[in-house]
Amino acid sequence: MSEHFQVHIWQLHKVIKGNVDVLKDVPPNLAHWSQFLAFGAQKSEEEMAALTSNDPRIIDAYREFQQFTADPQTRELARQRHMFLIDYHMAIDESKAESRIETFIETARNFKHLGVDSETIAKGIGLSLDEMEHLN
Repeated sequence: MSEHFQVHIWQLHKVIKGNVDVLKDVPPNLAHWSQFLAFGAQKSEEEMAALTSNDPRIIDAYREFQQFTADPQTRELARQRHMFLIDYHMAIDESKAESRIETFIETARNFKHLGVDSETIAKGIGLSLDEMEHLN
């Protein structure tokens, strides 16, 4: 590290979520880059021209973005990746839900083996009496 090295952490997710107010106190270049990264695919040609007019680096990035989105094969790969990520996160959420259910069932079994009556367990854990009857 030296005095010439800087690291900046930018929370782009706030901009993506529509909180563009966070951009009012930042330098214009950072605001333009943030808007480009967050909304580049959603802005019109005119809006992008306004964003890129003062910064040749953003212009170059926008040209690359246009080339990327113009290629059907690349767009299809991006769509497949997006679908994979959706499936992946859904599987994780489903696994967590199943794990919670299994935890409730295991807890109910433990209480049942300790002699706690099924009605009390069902009320405490949120299982129906029918579900309680099927526990070993």
